[in-house]
Amino acid sequence: MTIAVEATRPFHESIIDVLPIANGSQLTILADLIKRTAIPKNHDAIIAAWTRRTLDMHSPDYGVSEYLQRQKEQAAFTARITTGC
Repeated sequence: MTIAVEATRPFHESIIDVLPIANGSQLTILADLIKRTAIPKNHDAIIAAWTRRTLDMHSPDYGVSEYLQRQKEQAAFTARITTGC
């Protein structure tokens, strides 16, 4: 069996494609996965996609938006330290 590696993308990109088709139980699993993952960028797009889907599914947020906002702030802080700005 051969897996096409060239079709893979970073989590922070591929999650955007998965969220619009996730059902309720999948959202629960994705929430857990997102909150266990260090996400370096694309926070706003993920928050928007997550919010759209949870509203469409009448699903709770599971703390994902808050987690992603903290990740975004941490990434900005790290960038400031790294660049000296």
